[in-house]
Amino acid sequence: MANALTRVFPPADRARGPLSNDTLRTIAWTALPWLLPIACALLWVLGSRYGWISAQVLPPPALVFETLGALVKNGELWMHLSTSMTRAAVGFGGGVSICSSSRFRRTAYCAVPARSTI
Repeated sequence: MANALTRVFPPADRARGPLSNDTLRTIAWTALPWLLPIACALLWVLGSRYGWISAQVLPPPALVFETLGALVKNGELWMHLSTSMTRAAVGFGGGVSICSSSRFRRTAYCAVPARSTI
């Protein structure tokens, strides 16, 4: 990764200190993926606090975490999670079995027009 960054951003000519350009770039590239989720969470908190977002559309974060705690405490969360995971596994297994059948592959390949080679 360092080689790719030095090709895009050539190193500075000055002496490298604890906050050199390379260090700042590394910090910026590390923090970049966290900016959008943090901004969305901040908008969620502010939007629910100041009434920009209706509680019927998106409940306030405090209510969401309170409900999550209640579901964990009484054991319902694990029941709902296991049901959702079972549904996802059955759907994935069904999709794999259908797509791996020879009849489906023949039908799917016939439905897609062949590429012409020039």
